[in-house]
Amino acid sequence: MSESASGKIGLAALPDQVALPVAQIKQSHDLALGVDDVGDNGALAVVPIVAALEIGDSMTLHWKGFYDGIALIDWSGKFTFDDSNTKGPALFSIERSHVLIIEDGYAEINYQIDFASGVQSDESPTQTVHIVPPVAERLQAPYIDGHDSNQPIDPGRYPEGITVQFAAYPGMQLDDHVVLYGDGVRDAGSVVMALRIEASHIEAGAVAFSIGPEWLQANQGEKVEVFYQYARPGVAATSEALSLSVLLPLDLPPAVVEKAQAEGLPGQNEGYLLARDATSGVYVNVSESVLLGENDDLEVHWQGHPSGGRHIAQTPVSPDVRTRFLVPASAVAANMGGDSKRFDVFYRFTPFNGHAQDSRPFHLHIRPLDQERYPIIQWPRLAGAATLSLKTVAASGEDLQLGLWPFMAEGQLVTIEASGVAATGAPTRITVRDAQGVSKTEMTQRKVMSKLALGFLRTLKLNEYITVTPQISFDGGDTFFGLASNNGVKLVD
Repeated sequence: MSESASGKIGLAALPDQVALPVAQIKQSHDLALGVDDVGDNGALAVVPIVAALEIGDSMTLHWKGFYDGIALIDWSGKFTFDDSNTKGPALFSIERSHVLIIEDGYAEINYQIDFASGVQSDESPTQTVHIVPPVAERLQAPYIDGHDSNQPIDPGRYPEGITVQFAAYPGMQLDDHVVLYGDGVRDAGSVVMALRIEASHIEAGAVAFSIGPEWLQANQGEKVEVFYQYARPGVAATSEALSLSVLLPLDLPPAVVEKAQAEGLPGQNEGYLLARDATSGVYVNVSESVLLGENDDLEVHWQGHPSGGRHIAQTPVSPDVRTRFLVPASAVAANMGGDSKRFDVFYRFTPFNGHAQDSRPFHLHIRPLDQERYPIIQWPRLAGAATLSLKTVAASGEDLQLGLWPFMAEGQLVTIEASGVAATGAPTRITVRDAQGVSKTEMTQRKVMSKLALGFLRTLKLNEYITVTPQISFDGGDTFFGLASNNGVKLVD
């Protein structure tokens, strides 16, 4: 939420036909507030305002306490909107003594808005809260999308913040108001957010809040809680809390990729590796600044292309050098390409009886092999001859052979095309092999065999050259590398 150029506070507009929302008490549940749940700082009243207000507008909250039908306290608190508090709902602290004095009684809570223009709103609906311990079961705790609630949460894995979600609570209605609390160990590390239930929430059967990354960062090394409550006139409920341990990240420098060349500016941690230097795999080293205990664990993550370009190295090259790991050549080729195929290399450090933390990533891209490093497709029956006699071609077609290439592996896709001059004089082509994976037999034989159809050869003009061009994909078909063509065979009678 932000302030606009007109001075309006960036809150969702409240439709004319929708009444002001009721105030909510953070420590309450099911319209009940136990005095033991109110700490020394008192109870927090929250008004989840959704009306568009102006800076200079103010809100006055009324807390009227009763015991045995007798009014014992009539307290008011004021909240003014200015440049420092345009984000979030209006908050009021109610002294603990104002709650204790009406234990086993009740409080009536409402508010009014005084606009800077001099106009005053009607009073909000009054919400009655009984000063007794809640007995009803609380709503289910929210959860964080993509996080295992049994594990500590690492702020480094959520650079854009977190999404807190929960399923629709029983009886969820349009225009209910929901407040989300993210409690840190200090006020500066806490957040309060609010929204109004709309048709989209009911259709989805779920509600989500986005909390920026600064909340986790402010609570590093601490325990926090997240919970929500909703209310409408005469109804309110609070959820159980989701408890989180926020990691205090270690400063783990990037991994060092052997033979990689640095790119970019200092601190960007970017580099490239020539594929020709990785045909036997890639060695990755963990920084010597990492103090590795005897029972601590390290593993290197090579987070390349999902189709054949990823690997987790869990065992060091040598027990004597526990910080050097080998990424096999089988995980290299799928990542060859330009800057668009840059990927992260990092290591995961898990102290004994501790929690895993990831290093800062090294952003690597692998420059492809030169075309000269690949074999040229051959006509094996011709044994190097420059002519192919149509009369000698078997009914099954003419063999084409592509020999072993660097990084060759089972499953890599191979396409072979042949082109020439048709009898009419027009160019013509045929796909001999269409993105077909290297088979286990082909891998064992260290070559790929295909047949150029006799029927196609018969359509070609004699005494013209045939061109055969292979392509290979190392990443499941996302990209293909064109190999050199063989255009040195002339078709004769």
